[in-house]
Amino acid sequence: MRYSIPRLVIAATQSGSGKTTIATGLLSALREQGIAVQSFKVGPDYIDPGYHAMASGRPAHNLDSWLVPEQVLPKLFAKAMDGSDIAVIEGVMGLYDGGREGISSTASIAKLLKAPVVLVLDVKSMGASAAAIAQGFRDYDHEVDFAGVILNRLGSATHEEMIRSAMKDAGIRVLGALHRDDSLKMPERHLGLVPAAENEREREAIESMGTAVAKSLDIEAILHLACLAPELEAEPFDLGQVAERSCRIGIARDEAFSFYYPASLAVLEHEGAVLVPFSPLHDAELPDVDGLFLGGGFPEMFAAKLQENAAMRASIKKAAEKGMPIYAECGGYMYLMHSLQDFTGTEYAMCDVLPGKAAMKEKLQMVGYVEAELMGDTVLGKAGTKLRGHEFHFSEDAVEGKRPLRFEKLRTGERYEAGEPRERARQLPAPALRRLPGGRRSLCGGLHFMGKMILVTGGARSGKSAFAEQLARESCGSVAYIATAEVWDEEMAHRVTLHRSRRPAGWKTYEAPREAAAVIREAGREHGVILFDCVTIYLSNMLCREAEPYDEAHLTALVRGEMAALVEAVQGLPQEAEVLFVTNEVGAGIVPENRLARLYRDLAGLSNQQLAAPADAVYAVLCGIPLRIK
Repeated sequence: MRYSIPRLVIAATQSGSGKTTIATGLLSALREQGIAVQSFKVGPDYIDPGYHAMASGRPAHNLDSWLVPEQVLPKLFAKAMDGSDIAVIEGVMGLYDGGREGISSTASIAKLLKAPVVLVLDVKSMGASAAAIAQGFRDYDHEVDFAGVILNRLGSATHEEMIRSAMKDAGIRVLGALHRDDSLKMPERHLGLVPAAENEREREAIESMGTAVAKSLDIEAILHLACLAPELEAEPFDLGQVAERSCRIGIARDEAFSFYYPASLAVLEHEGAVLVPFSPLHDAELPDVDGLFLGGGFPEMFAAKLQENAAMRASIKKAAEKGMPIYAECGGYMYLMHSLQDFTGTEYAMCDVLPGKAAMKEKLQMVGYVEAELMGDTVLGKAGTKLRGHEFHFSEDAVEGKRPLRFEKLRTGERYEAGEPRERARQLPAPALRRLPGGRRSLCGGLHFMGKMILVTGGARSGKSAFAEQLARESCGSVAYIATAEVWDEEMAHRVTLHRSRRPAGWKTYEAPREAAAVIREAGREHGVILFDCVTIYLSNMLCREAEPYDEAHLTALVRGEMAALVEAVQGLPQEAEVLFVTNEVGAGIVPENRLARLYRDLAGLSNQQLAAPADAVYAVLCGIPLRIK
């Protein structure tokens, strides 16, 4: 199949040149123009895609020809572009840097996807030499579609004119020029940028990047370049039928643990897993799950808080002792150990599931692609199974005994053993995973949202709103909160205040006591996630506008029409958008004493049915505990 996909690559001469700032700013600027832009990051990077997702309102995806077979990558790329107008691909390191023989370099990905390349040049303290560097990058590999350059960190108008003149003489097109602005620089730490989830000013920073890029880059020329990309030939990507039965897997997800690939989690859901978020930092105990996935992150930066949450550490240790299957990598692996030593040498207690300790080092311990062979049977496969991965860490572990993995570095061929099997510490058999009915699909990388539309129901003070808010907080896009309540008295004012106090400052609130379908469409143009709270208050607003005597047939038709309009509005949103509806279960009590109350009960039940039918997932919350019923 042939795909006509406008696309371009933002590359650089080296790390630290500003390509993430420019790529993120370009995503924001294009989105501001109403363009549905999909972002990608070359290589094994968890952090930069977080900024991409916030800027574009869509989950970002990785492109890596070591972790994914080269012949599959165009299929995944084309699949991820569903519902998007243009692809912006941020490169990794320098244009030609990657694994051995250029594996998964930005240049190799650009050639594989037939995408034009725009090179970001840090021209600070540089004159005409910038043109020589650009010319060298252009001529190094003539198979790369070198489309032009963006000049970054210019010092003055004179400086810009000097370099533009040199680029013109070299026959290199300048597509933009940004002057030095330290306010656009994003905070960094030992593994690169500080994750977006930790950057308190991330939204403001991204908006500033978008404004700067829109002013300094030739957006029209860049769009034209992207549209000139040739047709991409790839077979449609299809994982096959979604599994009908599922286990529940707890996913550590908070400021300390955030390193997950959306595509990997999506595969887990496709294979039948229900992914349940929890926070090692903030939650007191594990949710009701059959297994755990502890991904990477920065536990060393939150070691004191992780130690303080003794209840969660005890909960994980207890689950391990009972035989719960646990997979942990990177920061999650360190969290399972007896202790963690930070950069200052201070030692903090961790879960004590695995003996030994992890220690942070000032120098980089490992970076690069590896192949791992299983030395014995594990949850990952049988002995001898080979897995591909990437290591990037400043830590080392101090353990004794047999290791479960034998690693081989791609660049050097060096072999070494690593990891630790939990069975060494806890010789208990893993239980059979509990199976749940119902297929799963995910449009947001598979964390919590399992489809485009989710309905959350429950009784008064059941915790339904808090659960829906938790899902929205852990989403991969910016959040719009649609409030349906009208404040008529002090009690309602107090309830509204409580709800507002729980919302993150970055959420945008839309008031929709009526005509909510139009508000959903409006919010969907700007946000990737919409939380609608709540349906039954919205229904109350409708009934309060009706005069006595109440005609049941008329009211039923009115409500059915309004619910259909809400569903239609959701279905008309971009494919990656998710909408959470919160509603009340009001039909489980006694029969109401008056006719209007009985009508309200019946119409609420009909409304909930009408929304539940097309929903991809339905949760019933009881005593603060969410139960998936669809």
